[in-house]
Amino acid sequence: MALLEAGISVSARNAFYKSIKEQDQEGVSFVASLAKKYYRRITKYYFVIVVIISSILPLILKTSVPYLTVCFYIFFEGLTAVVSFFFINTWTTYLRASGEAYIINIFSLIRKILCYGVKIVLSLYSVNIAFIQVGYFIVSLVQLALYYLYMKRKYDWIQYDIDTGNAKLPDKNANLISEIAWVVFSSTDMIVLSIFVSTSVSSIYSIYNMVFVALNSLLNSVYSSVNYHLGLEYNSGNKNNYIKIHDSYMSIFVGSMTALMSVCYCLIIPFVKLYTQGVDDVNYIN
Repeated sequence: MALLEAGISVSARNAFYKSIKEQDQEGVSFVASLAKKYYRRITKYYFVIVVIISSILPLILKTSVPYLTVCFYIFFEGLTAVVSFFFINTWTTYLRASGEAYIINIFSLIRKILCYGVKIVLSLYSVNIAFIQVGYFIVSLVQLALYYLYMKRKYDWIQYDIDTGNAKLPDKNANLISEIAWVVFSSTDMIVLSIFVSTSVSSIYSIYNMVFVALNSLLNSVYSSVNYHLGLEYNSGNKNNYIKIHDSYMSIFVGSMTALMSVCYCLIIPFVKLYTQGVDDVNYIN
């Protein structure tokens, strides 16, 4: 489903860099309007797919969870993404390009704290997991309000309804290939396990995978907060300086990731033992 959005975010962010570098407000508004048009166009298709998958997937998955529970869980999980596509993604794309990824990280942190708070409270009262997901969706509306207020206060000059004619986002097809490769790489494992083995085995895998994803997200949050310099430098016209900065980024990123994963390799089993202590329905030390 994420392939519907493939290429839009990266293409729009790259298009923003030139206007931001030149402090061209009209150019920023043009790209924002173009990105918004793309996102609004795919949102309706995304919503239809959410409805279809939430109806069909519970019949395919090998699970003892009731049909309606799985159906509503998937529906509200997808509805959260619908809200993000329709409203938030245009804003976050601009914020990343302008070097304000820290705002995205702050709002994401607030969302996660609220989400875990809602999930903990509802779980303590043994509320059905489908209703827990409804709570998660409501929290996403809080995040929407935060973005709206921030963009309204600081970037009220950005116009999102400029006539873009037949203009297209540059290099969208090239970015599409990269996005397809990432979606296949990051999603295939869980889908295969859930359909062809069981959701319990998928749960075991997800615990281990959660550790690596968390470490990756930790490093990416730092990297994504400063990598806008690459986009701005690329549009400055100094190719040699861009290559030098790019190589420095890659060296630090790969070196840091190697160190983190080496530590994780040694500590992941003790962590999983601690994390799943008291859970007897599935053997997580696998």
